[in-house]
Amino acid sequence: ANTTDAEKQAGVPEELVEAAMGLIRNQRLEGIEFGYDFPNYALAKFASHLEAVALDIPEEEIEDETAVDEKAVEEAVGPEIAAFKNALPEDEEVEKSRKRKVIAEDDSGIDWVDLYKTGSLSDCTIDKLKTYLRSVGERLSGRKEELVLRVTQHIENEVLPK
Repeated sequence: ANTTDAEKQAGVPEELVEAAMGLIRNQRLEGIEFGYDFPNYALAKFASHLEAVALDIPEEEIEDETAVDEKAVEEAVGPEIAAFKNALPEDEEVEKSRKRKVIAEDDSGIDWVDLYKTGSLSDCTIDKLKTYLRSVGERLSGRKEELVLRVTQHIENEVLPK
């Protein structure tokens, strides 16, 4: 089978199309009528359980005739599956980009280290705390207690000498 114009436009490699076609060609379901040739395993299992409860008899073991026989699948189409997998393009690793932190100048005129040392950071308004946090690139969300904690941690870890 040749690659169609639509497939070429979609950027589908011809090798991948050929591999997929190989898999499709091996799908042989001739003479099978769904609903008649395969019993409904879940329904049969439920009926067996219902009968066992109603008649107080042991539940009949029901075999799932629709379960996939992986060994038979591998024998029938193993090479085609391998060809299809090999034709797939490599996954591209996409690095998630994080939002850039907007750092603004702290024009509050507040001596933050002095407030920290005197234990007075909690006396500041939320707006003033956010001004400081914005100036150092920290998160601005949260309750006032969280903002005070964030300012405290930044001063301890980044401003004061260790």
